[in-house]
Amino acid sequence: LLRNCGLTDEQAQTRQDHIERLLCPSLDATNESIASELERGGAEPRATSQQHALSRPLKEVWAAFNHGILRQDTTAVSEALVRLDATPANPARAFVKSIAHGWVEFFRGELGRAEQNLLSAQQTLEEGDVRQIVEACGQELLVAGPCFLTLLYAIRGEPERATEQERLADSVAPELFVARGFSELFGTIHGLL
Repeated sequence: LLRNCGLTDEQAQTRQDHIERLLCPSLDATNESIASELERGGAEPRATSQQHALSRPLKEVWAAFNHGILRQDTTAVSEALVRLDATPANPARAFVKSIAHGWVEFFRGELGRAEQNLLSAQQTLEEGDVRQIVEACGQELLVAGPCFLTLLYAIRGEPERATEQERLADSVAPELFVARGFSELFGTIHGLL
């Protein structure tokens, strides 16, 4: 569509990239976070080679999953889940897999299964260096579980549990702007319920 608007190919691609980053922030979350940290005079975070090796395939699969969800493309989501299963088994993969399945089940209305997967992800996040690997894949992963659980419990009429999950999502470090934005969006939705 942008190519038919009288823009050069380069201008159209730049605008397309900008639109995709706005609609699917996990694709650029890590780069923006590092860039803003460096601008403030901080040191670039150093991931171990093992963390980098684990996060790269997960980041690619997570980006494909997000695009599928964004476009409501069930085939792309299914393909991303298959690719996720093909990545090396480790706690970070288990976390991403639980979050992805939790999202799908939530949108299908399978709230019991979604709850199980999202709670499992929360437990896995505390293992070893899972948090660092997952953050490299997309900041929204850090708050996705509590955000969806907030809505799930609100739908079920469990306000105490919903509020507890909302607080958990809000406790993410303020410098993680994508995670905070994701949390604020879900907090607003929860307020409307």
